[in-house]
Amino acid sequence: GAFADWIVIPALCDFYRKYPDIRIDLGVGDRTVDYLAENVDCALRGGSPGDQSLIARKVGEMAIVPCAAPGYLEQFGMPDHPKDLADRHHCVNYFLAATNRTIPFDFIRKGERIEVNSRYIVSVNDARTYLAAALSGLGVAPLAHFMAADALRQGHLIRVLPEWHIEPIPMYIVYPPNRHLSNKVRIFVDWVVQLLAKSQLKLD
Repeated sequence: GAFADWIVIPALCDFYRKYPDIRIDLGVGDRTVDYLAENVDCALRGGSPGDQSLIARKVGEMAIVPCAAPGYLEQFGMPDHPKDLADRHHCVNYFLAATNRTIPFDFIRKGERIEVNSRYIVSVNDARTYLAAALSGLGVAPLAHFMAADALRQGHLIRVLPEWHIEPIPMYIVYPPNRHLSNKVRIFVDWVVQLLAKSQLKLD
């Protein structure tokens, strides 16, 4: 949902100018889609596709930055190590609606990898709500950089654990194998690929 709001929607006027005969029915949300039942031509998904029957084309990567609101850091202090997120800090967690499980945080530093199942006050399943919860001071949140960039520049969020790295999330265009991609869908997919390249989604 956040990707649609931040990246795709602002650029759709450009798409329409180039391809005025193509209409788009844009379903927006973070939930898992039943491609056949919902008659979906293609979808943009974050993370490696779990359904191996789908045809997937990697189109970019989404940089992740852990950050927190100034008010939260004033109350709880700056975490010194990822383990602090499980011991003495709160996080905003993200859960997958399909499994109802929260996603652990995976931190990397110079070959050292630590998986953290963090303490949390709230866990959400929508990226825009995830950002809103972080801005509200509910805890540390590893956010997509394109979502957090403005808040970081304005001081509404502060980066934490800067010596640690979180692997970027791969982005895929996926579609069912038994559905022929029409020329219109191919045009849209190619446009999304170019849009991702222009948006510098890999930058941290």
